[in-house]
Amino acid sequence: MKFKLKNKLMIIQISVLIFSLATSFTATFAWYIASRQATLAIANISTESGIGYNLKYLVANGDSGYSLDENITVSDYSSDFAKVVDPENSPFNISYFQPGKKYTYALEVTAGFAETSLVRLNISSFTSSFSTTEYNNNSQAGVCLASAINFYGTCFDYDETDITNEANSFVTNPNLFDKFDYDNSSVSNQEIASGKLGSNYPSDSHMIVFFFTIEFSNESDTFLTKSGEDLNWTYYSRNPLETDATIANSNPYRHMDFTLSELELTKEFLGEVRLDSRGGNLPEGSDSNLSAVETGNNYTLVSPTRSGYTFLGWYDDVNDVTIAGDSTWIVPANIPTTLYALWSANSYTISYDAVTNGGEAISDTDDITYNTCFPRSLPTAHKADSTFDGWYLDPLDQTDKIEPYDAFATANNLTLYAHFS
Repeated sequence: MKFKLKNKLMIIQISVLIFSLATSFTATFAWYIASRQATLAIANISTESGIGYNLKYLVANGDSGYSLDENITVSDYSSDFAKVVDPENSPFNISYFQPGKKYTYALEVTAGFAETSLVRLNISSFTSSFSTTEYNNNSQAGVCLASAINFYGTCFDYDETDITNEANSFVTNPNLFDKFDYDNSSVSNQEIASGKLGSNYPSDSHMIVFFFTIEFSNESDTFLTKSGEDLNWTYYSRNPLETDATIANSNPYRHMDFTLSELELTKEFLGEVRLDSRGGNLPEGSDSNLSAVETGNNYTLVSPTRSGYTFLGWYDDVNDVTIAGDSTWIVPANIPTTLYALWSANSYTISYDAVTNGGEAISDTDDITYNTCFPRSLPTAHKADSTFDGWYLDPLDQTDKIEPYDAFATANNLTLYAHFS
């Protein structure tokens, strides 16, 4: 049974200014102050009935976050994490956010119910749109701030003698698994971490602690350098051979917003492994939960489908093992709570038809990845004694005109038709 009643217990507002790395921060500080355009917001934390929590922040977060090369450690959980008393003020009013910088928090969760249950920390929803002025040459889409956000999480049973070591292992781990791989979309209950909880598990009072970290990524696929501009666009590309690629990393993100609308704590009775299709659909009649899961049991895993994507297999982020779809899964000793579907966005071909409406043939085509944008430069069609009016989805209907920065969300090859007047 899953309780649907939610208690809105706390509102957290985090304002983050996105700054780029610079060889001389002092010399360019005035420019950054004038460019306070980007924000990151965390709004509600909601809970299901019977779940209580206490939110803490890592004191080492400071005003500007921390990075792994600063060698931040946790030597005493009770003093290195402090309770959030006033979320609208420090430590949540973050003055700037640089690539590679992290902010870590601890969410202590207690049970007001007896049954042993699985408690999940989820991202319920977020919003982040593509830019219409900053263009990523590599992805053929507008730059999106969500693509530069990483979100890490884990969960431990609270034990006063072990919690410091567990917190330290999370904070110092250079190989955390990113639970957030979305761009311009919304998400429903994307799990960050989970743990067992219940007043009868064990028999005495029990608490679990979720540690989670928000990071402005400094991975290579977010290293963008300016490669040109025109009247409407500033173009960015990734050059892995460019040693100073990180210098411009945050520049294309400075005008954008990312809102993590809600974090949610949910619970369900234990005894199941959930199949998280991550936006896909399981075959009709398939169950999203594997029941009575025990180490050594064999399960045949189905293959979900998702419009515009190819299914690559199921994976368990705890053990980092990829499992092919429609194959036998032998349950490991460390039983995961969730198996995640792994997807790859499909590539489609855009063809241009000017002949249908009397124009000259165009042989050019464009390859485009699903859920990105149409190319910034569409070909120009020609017809004698006529004016080219643009490209449309229908050869006759002029309702759906395609512009260079429009989102591409068609899960098949596409023909655009030239219209003339």
